[in-house]
Formats: sequence, structure tokens, C-alpha cells
Amino acid sequence: MMTLWFSASLSYYGLSLGSGHLQGNLYYNAMGSALMEIPACIVAAGMLDSPSTGRRLSVAIFYLCGAVSCLMLVLFRATFLANWAHMLGKLAMSAAFDAILVYSIEVFPTAVRGSAMGLCSAMARVAAMLAPVVLELCGMTIMHLLFGCMAACAAMACFLGLPETSGQSLKSQNETASAKLQESRSA
Repeated sequence: MMTLWFSASLSYYGLSLGSGHLQGNLYYNAMGSALMEIPACIVAAGMLDSPSTGRRLSVAIFYLCGAVSCLMLVLFRATFLANWAHMLGKLAMSAAFDAILVYSIEVFPTAVRGSAMGLCSAMARVAAMLAPVVLELCGMTIMHLLFGCMAACAAMACFLGLPETSGQSLKSQNETASAKLQESRSA
């Protein structure tokens, strides 16, 4: 889960800081990047509450969209299409950030939820501190390639190791986690 938080934070802040390197007016690009937060919240809320997508699939879709957008930025460098890919990537990573907050709360058992959320938040803050460093040291192309690869890895992590929490009560999730913990201790 900390990997998801790290990836979302690094990509989100990296894309936010990278909006100054896009084609066109700096102020319009910054405004467009900031305005992507609004549809991201709406899309994230709609997909998280949808019974057809659920939590895990929604988070994975947001990460995959972010990965594709970042990789498109590598291909369409310094063109008008790069601006659109950048805005789509910002929307996707903002939605991923919104979704993992909800998803993380539901994944962790009550007994460790506060500590686990604190660790995840700390990883996100480390990534936020690294974003300007990555931008400065690596340049735009390598930065977008890195963000795309990290988002793709985060999407795979959703499918490979995380449970679906949509439609389950927190009590049943806590009981399942406790049973798994007891099994691992007895083995």
C-alpha cells in the first residue's frame, strides 16, 4: 500500500511541477492543471461507489490511465498533444490519490489503521519531497518515463496483492485480517 501512496504522490507532484514546461502560456497550463482536481474528485467518487468497478479496480484504472498518459508525454514531447496527455495524467493521478485514501482506510484492520495510514502518508511526503529533485536531475523525458513505469507497477500491485473492499463491512475485513494473522502465527 505504501508503494501506491509513493507512486501517486511522486507522479502527482511531479506533474504539477512539470506544468511549467508545457507548450503555450504558463498561466493557462498551471490553471488547467489545477482545474483537473475538480473532475478527478467527481470521477473518483463515481467509480469508487460503482458496484461494477469497486475499489481495487478503480484504483488500478486510475494508475493505468496515469501510466499511459505519462508514457504518451514521452512520445509527444513538445507538442500540443503533450498538453492534453499532461492534463489527463494529472486528472488520473489526482483521482488515484483520492481513491487510495478511501481504499487504504478500508484495507487496514482497525487495530493498525492509524499507524498504517501514518506510514503511507509518510511515504507520500517523502515522494513529494523527491518530485522536484527528480524533475531537476532527470529532465522531463526521463521523469515522465519514471512516473509512467511507477504508475504501471502500482496498478499491477493493486491486482496482485490487495483485496477488494467494496460492499464489505469493516468488521468482516477485520475478522479476515485477524484470521490470516492467526494462521501466519501458528505456521
